[in-house]
Amino acid sequence: MATLRIGQMRDCRIKMPAPSPVSAKHVTRRRWPAIITPLLLRRHPIMIRAVASVGFLTLVSRITGFVRDTVFAALLGAGPVADAFVVAFRIPNQFRALFAEGAFQAAFVPSFTALHLGEERGEASRFARSTLSLLLLASLTVSLLLILFAEKAIALLAPGMVNDAQRAPLAITYLRYTGIYLVFMSIMAFYASLAQVHGRYAAAAAAPVLLNVILVLALWLLSPRLGDPGLALAIAVPLSGFVQAGVVALSLRRTGEALLPGIIAWSNSLKTFLRRLGPAVLGSGVVQISAFADTIIVSFLPAGQISYLYYADRLYQLPFGVIGLALSTVVLPTLSHAFATKDDAAAVSAFAKANELALLTSLPVAAMMAIGAQAAVSGLFGYGAFLPSDVTQTAAIVAAYALGIPASILMRCLVPTFQAKGDTTTPVRVAAGVLVVSITLKIVLAERLGAAGIAAATAIAAWISFVILAIAAHRSKLIAIDRRLYAVLWRTLLGSLIVAALMWLVLALPTVQILFAGHSLAKAALLIAIGLFVMLAYSLVLWLSGYRRASLLFDRKSAVTASQQKE
Repeated sequence: MATLRIGQMRDCRIKMPAPSPVSAKHVTRRRWPAIITPLLLRRHPIMIRAVASVGFLTLVSRITGFVRDTVFAALLGAGPVADAFVVAFRIPNQFRALFAEGAFQAAFVPSFTALHLGEERGEASRFARSTLSLLLLASLTVSLLLILFAEKAIALLAPGMVNDAQRAPLAITYLRYTGIYLVFMSIMAFYASLAQVHGRYAAAAAAPVLLNVILVLALWLLSPRLGDPGLALAIAVPLSGFVQAGVVALSLRRTGEALLPGIIAWSNSLKTFLRRLGPAVLGSGVVQISAFADTIIVSFLPAGQISYLYYADRLYQLPFGVIGLALSTVVLPTLSHAFATKDDAAAVSAFAKANELALLTSLPVAAMMAIGAQAAVSGLFGYGAFLPSDVTQTAAIVAAYALGIPASILMRCLVPTFQAKGDTTTPVRVAAGVLVVSITLKIVLAERLGAAGIAAATAIAAWISFVILAIAAHRSKLIAIDRRLYAVLWRTLLGSLIVAALMWLVLALPTVQILFAGHSLAKAALLIAIGLFVMLAYSLVLWLSGYRRASLLFDRKSAVTASQQKE
């Protein structure tokens, strides 16, 4: 077994998954126009360009999501309607994350990649159709249960709302519309997994933009007709799921892959997939049990705390989604391909670059969010019905979440290393062991700190999980640590401390404080300007500390184009 040495960079080339015979023959890949693709990205190694592409599109989706949430906060604030919709929207999303995204992809991508790279094209197609059929069967069953027994679902997953005469009836009504969203997102997860194997990441990364646009249109066009903005949002959610799944399916139309379900064929490949899926679902289940615990615990807190946690989570998901999701999306298929072809050098290089990127980005972002939480919440959500007191309480939750950002993003690099080798059990054991500690901490801290206690417990649990899993990976000889990691680490720590200091000094200026105390849209522009300024300072610190030559972003020797890749 090859040891993935963190920081080992030189003389290693990354091989992305090879295109299928169909796509290689009939498809000419489109390149982004020069005005969209910066010169810097075109000079990066292939995996870095893929990460940057997914990260950029995810960033666009997050930005449109913030536009959606700004409108949402201005119209609904943190009242009963907002709480009810957040719960009704969160429940199907948690079930989606349970078995239709992370768990499914962790088991499907390595299994399908092995068949796809072999000579059994017919078996690969049958396997894909069978897995899609199983996924549809599972998601339809759960969706119907949520719709038919919405009242019991709310009582089970948000028990603190049961006796609330305002929130409970609204949440039950909204859930009967949002429940079917799970089916469409399960289909999209399947198509996105196929796309990963073919090295096509753009459509799945950009699809959430459609969700955000459709929800904003629903608030604008449908809400006045219905007189209930929460109901308008609930109706728009499944429509957006259908559109998202359709867009990702269209991106695969020329690959020749099976896009429709078929008769379930119980082949050895499907049995292997199910054996891998079991531990992956358990692992994802551990994560979702923690998420369900958040919903249950916060439902017992005073009205508005559910919305505060939702808005804070949206900010937390920005770096976690843009950086962490982009890394895991690219790392899993890249490592799966490297392990399947026994290309140890590609595996070493991919893992090293992913961890270096994670360190370079997560530490300064965490520092910015911890110090600038109040300004960020005010600039993004502090309008209309979202009061200054709402801003203060949400900012406290954001600051607590920020403490766990580096651990969460580094986990996105570490877990796919196990999954790519077919080991979905070890991450499950670690997650299950930390779950009890996490829930206990959430209950204890929520009593003292409210929803901010839940966020703080989440951050602590993330660090515990990362440390334990890193030790397990090191003992299994999956990774090793060398001096290059320490060189990157001290530079990023130094730069992050300077970022935090600069952020604090700028936000302490009287003029800046006056601007953020108001309700002007200029706050958003000022927030962006401050962020760009401190990140420029961070980049300068890296440059002055010597992070230039043979580094991740400037290592021209490791850059390889797709046309140069040969088996």
